[in-house]
Amino acid sequence: MKKIKLIWILCIFLFIPNPVLAHPGRTDSNGCHTCKSNCSSWGLEYGEYHCHNGNTYTNSKNQTFYKDGTLISDTTPPTPSNQPNIKPNTPEPPIIIKSNNANLGTLTVDNNNLNIEDTMNYTITNTNPIIEATPEDKKATVKINKPNEWIKGKNEITILVTAEDSTTKKYKLLLNIGNNDATLKILTVNAEEIEIQDEMNFETTENIVEIIGITTDYNATIIGNGEYQLETGIHTISIQVTAEDGITQKEYILKINKILSNNVGVTITINNQEVVFNDYQSNIIYFPYTTEEIEIKYELEDERSSINLQYDKKIPEGRSKICFKVIAENGKEQEYTLNLFRYGKIEDTPSSDNSDNNETSSSNLIPLIAIGGSYYAYRKWKKNHTK
Repeated sequence: MKKIKLIWILCIFLFIPNPVLAHPGRTDSNGCHTCKSNCSSWGLEYGEYHCHNGNTYTNSKNQTFYKDGTLISDTTPPTPSNQPNIKPNTPEPPIIIKSNNANLGTLTVDNNNLNIEDTMNYTITNTNPIIEATPEDKKATVKINKPNEWIKGKNEITILVTAEDSTTKKYKLLLNIGNNDATLKILTVNAEEIEIQDEMNFETTENIVEIIGITTDYNATIIGNGEYQLETGIHTISIQVTAEDGITQKEYILKINKILSNNVGVTITINNQEVVFNDYQSNIIYFPYTTEEIEIKYELEDERSSINLQYDKKIPEGRSKICFKVIAENGKEQEYTLNLFRYGKIEDTPSSDNSDNNETSSSNLIPLIAIGGSYYAYRKWKKNHTK
């Protein structure tokens, strides 16, 4: 009986599971269940669902354990030996291409935008200008090399742009610091100087005028100089002065009133001898007896005026007159008189005629001298013979 009891006790111990070889809990029909106690000892989390496969079990992290909790592998079960071991694809690192854009994007001088060129020119009056530049590519850099001291005249500035890949490009800025004087100093119209004002007036009878303006600053420029063809009436002419800086400007207005001429002047020659007029009356013009015809030529002071001159070329003996008119452009008329005298074959000194004009021809003095000399000789002879 004792031997039979011992055998039953041994059998019971053989069929009772060892508690260190498994964790508690019943499995479902799939051989799986949820861990409720001592989960960390088996490499599980509380409440983690896992399956038992014979001597091993697998958790939700795809880790495989022996029944005693020893970790076998944290990867998926090995593939069958007849399948190749395929390594996962590893992506190639991206190739980064750096920009070679070394172009200058913007350039400003005292907030004024300049057109981008390899060499740029700009004129200002500011002796301490602010220069700013930005590259076309934001990854590029810009370096501005300014002179240590600004001078009047041209200053050279270099601008170096360095691209992302270290490509460089150089630009040049020639900055001219000039004057801002836009003053008109002298203005002449047909060589007649006019007082300088913002608005000036000038009156003329000429059809063509020449305007010459001179600026205070030699380097300033002026628009408005030159010749102008005028019609009757008022002409408004703009004279613009631009200072050396190219920015400062000033405008002057010149109003020219073209009026009709009242010039009735004339020059007269008779037989190539110029006639002298006194209050539009000529002195007496003497002609010898041998002069039978005369030729009168004229030249008007104003070519726009006209003359009405009609005469007989044959000149009579004695005193005669020729009258003519000069008509100015504006219609003004002026009458002229030519006083003529032609000697006869036997002619005494025309004292009566000369006395009227308070003049005596030198040729007419000869008869007077002869008569006076004869009378003086006669008186002397008579005195000697009466003694």
